[in-house]
Amino acid sequence: IDAGANIGYMTGLMAARLGAGGKVLAFEPHPKVFAELAANLAAWSKQPIARAIALQVALSSKSGAGRLQEPLDFDRNRGTSKLVLGEASGMHVKTVCLDEVCLKYGRADVLKVDVEGHELEVLRGARNLLQKGALRDIIFEDQSGDVMSPLASLLSGFGHTIFSLTRTLRGPVLATRPDQFPNVPYLPPSLLATREPLRAIGRFRAGGWLVLH
Repeated sequence: IDAGANIGYMTGLMAARLGAGGKVLAFEPHPKVFAELAANLAAWSKQPIARAIALQVALSSKSGAGRLQEPLDFDRNRGTSKLVLGEASGMHVKTVCLDEVCLKYGRADVLKVDVEGHELEVLRGARNLLQKGALRDIIFEDQSGDVMSPLASLLSGFGHTIFSLTRTLRGPVLATRPDQFPNVPYLPPSLLATREPLRAIGRFRAGGWLVLH
């Protein structure tokens, strides 16, 4: 599952790595960005990769509706719109929770979440999945960069081990100590929560995009 798929860069990598017979759900609520995502997935469908399904809804803690707010520089960086629940200004969008999504589409093993600060609400909408031990690997942004933030603590409580993802010349590597965490002011920290830490460590030895599988 790709939550906050934008135009589908990570969706495409996931689909390529899964291969024919797999399935990727790509969630992107913004209508303009979704149009590009859908066009990309349609073009890629001719390739021997996993089936990718584009869904123009926002993942959140409950199914219903929310408001999508655009910053002033949205045209320069179209990955910066934010979902707000309750009474607020912005573009009206439909919301759905992951528990309901997986009832319809089946279980998911990997979840990538990049939703501009709404990550905690997305995972609150997946409590049933987390309680059942689904969502083996979750890659997410955490503005705090703290392995014991509310977001990381929620996942730890469901049995996930938390790693920081650190960039190197050979690709991403896992870090567990705070002194190993990247400190790049303009890049929010990315973390991995996994139910199978030894498997994750082994996968990351492959380097590059091969770590996705």
